[in-house]
Amino acid sequence: MRGKNPATAMALWLLALLAAAPGSAWAGAWPQPEGGGQVVFNALPFQTRLQGYNRFGQPTGTGTDRRIETSIYWEHGLTDRLTVGMQPRLQAIWMHDQAGSSRNLGMAEEKMFARYTLWRGDWDVLSVQGQVGVPGLAQSRTPRLAEPNASYEIRAMYGHAFNLWAGMSGFVDLQAAYNYRAGPPADEMTYKVTGGIRVAPGWLIMGQTVSTIGLRNARGTGPDYSIHRALLSLVVDLAPQWQVEVGYLRELGGRHVALGQGMLGALWYRY
Repeated sequence: MRGKNPATAMALWLLALLAAAPGSAWAGAWPQPEGGGQVVFNALPFQTRLQGYNRFGQPTGTGTDRRIETSIYWEHGLTDRLTVGMQPRLQAIWMHDQAGSSRNLGMAEEKMFARYTLWRGDWDVLSVQGQVGVPGLAQSRTPRLAEPNASYEIRAMYGHAFNLWAGMSGFVDLQAAYNYRAGPPADEMTYKVTGGIRVAPGWLIMGQTVSTIGLRNARGTGPDYSIHRALLSLVVDLAPQWQVEVGYLRELGGRHVALGQGMLGALWYRY
């Protein structure tokens, strides 16, 4: 990997942390170095108040949806331009509504992706990423963990690193994606904006917004919804190769979907 100034090097590992963000299986636009990579261990306890729709955009009564999701995210640089990775996810869900109580445990949708760097400068990077979503292993019970159909996504990614005063530095990462969903669900557009500022050595404050927009082309009674999320988190260096993140996630609004909130915890290792 060619040499970089401190702000660009900082953005490389900061953007890698984005893999731990809930609902997200992507790092930032920067690639991993050839032969290098990361493993992220992620846990998200989450609660949703059901008010007419569940988290798949399907009608339901009032009640609560509590779940815990854990995942292991891995990505590896095959070359300085090509990064590949995957993210299996395990979910446990407890739902209580007008029909009674139910629960489910199993593997949710797994993500597999490849990211290619189109252009890279000292401060900026432009990449494109393709992803396949593999259906989970526990769709037959209620509540469902994932849709029983594959998905295929193409994503454009731009990152910019910068220096600030008093030794601080930061980054911004912009992403836009089209997700084709096989079967009844509507296809989706996703827009993601992330920013971070390293306020002191080993301390990073990061904010992120993610908007998923259903394209209203569901087949039959397939789910079709939109949702807007925001995440605020703190990242602390434990050692040169280890970082820990704690954060708060809130769903701000949407269409045909219940809104919830949760806490994020992530531990990741770079090699």
